[in-house]
Amino acid sequence: MAKAKVQEFLDALGTYDHKRGMDLFEASVKDFDTAQTATLGVLLAAANQKAPEGTTPHALLTAESGRRMLALVGWPASLPVVRFLALYTFTLTRRDWTPKALERTAARLKIAQGARLPESLARAVSLRKPEEAAAVAVALARREGLPAAGRALVAASLGDVGKLHHNLVLAAAHADAAEALGEPAGFVALAAGGFELAARTEPGPGHAIEPLEPPPAPADPSLDRLDAALFDDDFDEVHAQLKGFAASGIWEDAFRPLLIAACLEPGFLGHSLIAAHHARLAATRLTAEERAFLLWKVYRTLVHRFGYPEGLRLSGGPGIDPAAAVEALKSSLKVKTPPVERTLRDALESGVPLEKVLQHVAYNWTHWTVGEKEHTLQYLSAAVQTAAFLGKEQAMAPLVSSLYKLPF
Repeated sequence: MAKAKVQEFLDALGTYDHKRGMDLFEASVKDFDTAQTATLGVLLAAANQKAPEGTTPHALLTAESGRRMLALVGWPASLPVVRFLALYTFTLTRRDWTPKALERTAARLKIAQGARLPESLARAVSLRKPEEAAAVAVALARREGLPAAGRALVAASLGDVGKLHHNLVLAAAHADAAEALGEPAGFVALAAGGFELAARTEPGPGHAIEPLEPPPAPADPSLDRLDAALFDDDFDEVHAQLKGFAASGIWEDAFRPLLIAACLEPGFLGHSLIAAHHARLAATRLTAEERAFLLWKVYRTLVHRFGYPEGLRLSGGPGIDPAAAVEALKSSLKVKTPPVERTLRDALESGVPLEKVLQHVAYNWTHWTVGEKEHTLQYLSAAVQTAAFLGKEQAMAPLVSSLYKLPF
């Protein structure tokens, strides 16, 4: 019965009748499973967005941010996020692409014998051929699977990460959304990713990845040495450290200083943190050489100052009852008082688990959405996921900086 009711909501997403659609949403979305089903339907609808020419599409990135928030904080903490996504989807203009139609288009592609489809995708992107890029992305997914096509899409973005690193973010979000949707629905997300990436890539010589400077020999990776090199502005050592991390099994640690810096310099509408967060997600799909290039690129172009501020470090517990600390935090998130920096610190230092803090932040996000709600959700989702990645001891940086910035 629950699945049938959710299906009625999903069917309504193909219309513009938001009142009926939201009535169906409220009647059917009651637990994690129904919320997940609804969110995947929203994700598919968002992948079909037809953005106005000359604008950056935000629908899929917004929906994917919400899907990851649901996966991280669970239910019912994510209810306000999923409810917003449902209503937001009814405002979108859609292309009406279908998996079967995309498969037929991909089957008509004339591909030279022995041609490597990842190279064909990168070439179509670099030559600004959106329709061809969409078709090649689907052909690659049909031949080698969604993960291989997502990897190729992310790699194709490295030749031109785009203004505010939009291209990299778009590629990573579409690749992740495709795998979340599975076959055949994921073909729509991949086709949209190829199309949007090609439409927004600056014309250039191609997609080859060239280091910004002659790379030094890789160094044994160490966060202490990387932090010291960043403090001393010794970018030869920084570059060597990043190469060492990229080729190691602990490459994700190399993103920690970058993410902290991006939290403190989040950029216009949080774009710098959003880009750094998606760079970490994208790097899971790259080779060691590509990861080294991406790390070097974002370290040199995304942020300027490194280091964790002493004022945001946690200290000993203040002797506050955890339940009282949670109530104070909820007040901060709803009415902005007491100051959120204090209540976050009190909650974490009193022993409230980080997971519970993140749940309260997610549940109360609607109290902080002033202005462009798509950007607000993308920014908050990046901050919450970054806090979970950095862990309790460094979670203050993403949470405090984003919650103070969110009322645009």
